[in-house]
Amino acid sequence: MGDMAMAQVAVFQPARLIDRREVLALTPDQVSRLEALAQEARQARERADTTARTQNQRLRELWNAPTPDVAQLRSLAQAAMQARQAAALASLEAAAKAKAILTPEQRGRVAGWADAARMRMQQPMRPGRPGMRRGPGMGRMPRMRPGL
Repeated sequence: MGDMAMAQVAVFQPARLIDRREVLALTPDQVSRLEALAQEARQARERADTTARTQNQRLRELWNAPTPDVAQLRSLAQAAMQARQAAALASLEAAAKAKAILTPEQRGRVAGWADAARMRMQQPMRPGRPGMRRGPGMGRMPRMRPGL
């Protein structure tokens, strides 16, 4: 999945939807189902992060050896990558389940937010537009005063 597709998935993360419960007019049932999904996703991410950290630590230790074993390096790197992949898949699954909980109107509203954000990101930055700051140090190095 590309970055743009993942950005569209991210707006449907259960925790994000819960944060916008008033705007989306979520029912108590929807909120409780989304909270359960958010908890599952958080636990899956924490398990994957723990596994990846452990594998990365072992990878660093092996790398610091005078002559690291390439086969072991490959095995540990693959284990760390698989842990990160498991976290990404759990996140994708949670977003898909969360999207299914919403009504068509609610899904349309969330999709509209994603479209608006994508359009803002695609607009070129020009001076005088929001996001372009002016002032000391913006775009150039400050002058050094002699004697300081």
